[in-house]
Amino acid sequence: MAHDPQTASMAEFLLRLAIHTWPGSIIEFINGLAYAVMGIPAIILGILISRKARGLQTGGMLLASSGLLSIVALLGISLANPIIKLLSPLGGLLALASLILLAFQFLRQPKGDSLAAHPYQAR
Repeated sequence: MAHDPQTASMAEFLLRLAIHTWPGSIIEFINGLAYAVMGIPAIILGILISRKARGLQTGGMLLASSGLLSIVALLGISLANPIIKLLSPLGGLLALASLILLAFQFLRQPKGDSLAAHPYQAR
């Protein structure tokens, strides 16, 4: 395919819109928006988990923090602020850490026990 100088600028513009790691692309914004939307239930679930059971407080608060960072990162994407945009991967790391902590807490729980039963007691 030959390089056409007349369409090169349009091709570069469309490429910028399509690549999600390219700053200012539509895909970057949609990706950030999806993380922010999923941040809302992460905040709610994280708070509920941390209030329900004592042994799950750290994991629940990490999950809620992850959701909050994802929402703030969308603001960074909207403002084209590279420092605030870095909160998105940080939120992902917090989500991973919270899931690991919560998984270990649930695996330590004796078989057949529900969340409100031993070893975790509701406050």
